[in-house]
Amino acid sequence: MYHIMLTFQRGLKTAVQVMNFHREQIITFTLDEMENEDFPKDLKEYILPRLDDIKEGKWHYTGEHKK
Repeated sequence: MYHIMLTFQRGLKTAVQVMNFHREQIITFTLDEMENEDFPKDLKEYILPRLDDIKEGKWHYTGEHKK
């Protein structure tokens, strides 16, 4: 089970930090890394439905969420 902790800018790219509760692991990646073949399929399935919220800044660390 995953949970988005925050997002932030890494250069011109949006980075996402998620917690994997089953493995007690924090994973940080940029959105373009999701296209890699070795990107975890279950994590990609978790992120895709939330992609619009990520791009709108819902979890952005500055707190500038736009409703």
